[in-house]
Amino acid sequence: IRADGYRRVVGPMNGTTWAPYRLALPEGAPCRFPLEPMNPSYYARLWEACGYAKLADYSSSSFPLSADLFVGLDRTGLALRERGVTVSDFRPEAAEEELSTIYGLSLAGFNRNFVYAPFPRESFLAKYLPIAARMRPHDAAVARMADGEPVGFVFGFPNPYAAKGTEYVIKSAAVLPSVRGFGLGGYLVKRMAALAFADGFRLAYHALMHEANVSNLFGRSVRAKTCRRYRLYVKEL
Repeated sequence: IRADGYRRVVGPMNGTTWAPYRLALPEGAPCRFPLEPMNPSYYARLWEACGYAKLADYSSSSFPLSADLFVGLDRTGLALRERGVTVSDFRPEAAEEELSTIYGLSLAGFNRNFVYAPFPRESFLAKYLPIAARMRPHDAAVARMADGEPVGFVFGFPNPYAAKGTEYVIKSAAVLPSVRGFGLGGYLVKRMAALAFADGFRLAYHALMHEANVSNLFGRSVRAKTCRRYRLYVKEL
């Protein structure tokens, strides 16, 4: 790698942040949901012994779902509607159209994220269309302005590793820069948690958040407890 002119190595990463990356650190216990990094506890020591240092830390947290978490949610929704923002649930019968919208929002909403790189639309659809066949309307939502322009989304799923209908995973959320400051990101995440609670779920995971991500503010607002931490390493050549 050095001979090819590279001066920095980042990992572990399977080519892109759209594929598995990061290393689960030894402290804590696995949160046990799909997409969580799983590796032997000594892997972190191996990377560090080979001269790799911390580049970024991430975490997953869990919080109990209860009605008191959602006080004020309707008020926030009304304030957003007064700004021209409406939110609609995922339409399974139009899965490819909905996923294409989410793909576009992902490109625009995540493009400033750490070590982010674009992902081809065809690869995105090939990855997520099989998942969409099992999605319920509440498992994703898209926010739009009055003219129909998509400006944000949230995506989650019931945890298949837990007893059916008990745990929910809030995986991804993004809003466009044009609506940042509206409180839309927090509203989308909290709205999804409220719908999960109404569906009978009683525990939610806030999954794989970068330590500096503003979406961590939601975790603090519901007093979420960190259950696992992850790390991305770097080595200067």
